Amino acid sequence: MQPARRHDRTAPALHPRLQLPHPRELGRHLVGLLRPEPDPQADAAADARIRQILHTLTPDRLREAGLLDQILACADPLTPDPGPHPADPDPDTGADELSDLDLEALVDLALDER
Repeated sequence: MQPARRHDRTAPALHPRLQLPHPRELGRHLVGLLRPEPDPQADAAADARIRQILHTLTPDRLREAGLLDQILACADPLTPDPGPHPADPDPDTGADELSDLDLEALVDLALDER
């Protein structure tokens, strides 16, 4: 008699009629979990809250924060872009940190950001 392989001893027995999803279906399901469709009502509520906050800001406060030129550029697309502000974060910051993470850590990070 042949000795049982480890898989035979440790794997749970599956029902013979069990149908596992196709890899594409599983992929779509996982994408739906990691990147759910935006909720239009939540977006509308968030937009209303942003508008409410923007109404309370004075131009002097925006100027002191270094945001006035950027906000004006967003409001008038014909205005030339003021360029990066010294307080703007470097877009490459954190890219190396992400590339150093293994698959499990990346999935954990994605699930925590939901």
